[in-house]
Amino acid sequence: MENPEIFYMVYMEGGKSPTTKHTSRRAATFEAARLTEKTRMPTYILKAVGMQYSSVVFTQPTYAVRGISLVDGDNQDEF
Repeated sequence: MENPEIFYMVYMEGGKSPTTKHTSRRAATFEAARLTEKTRMPTYILKAVGMQYSSVVFTQPTYAVRGISLVDGDNQDEF
């Protein structure tokens, strides 16, 4: 059985952030080779080795934009 916390992603120099999770190193290697052949740019195979869960509980979103406090998207201050 595969560990769902372990997966691989391919990062390419100068490219976008990786978005595809590969469940095997072999699949990631094939994707890295495909991208390198297509773009002639270096690629890196990244391996996730675990997952971290947050113990923080958010009860009400709070936002700060240039010193103006926003709560639940409603502006509390006038411009």
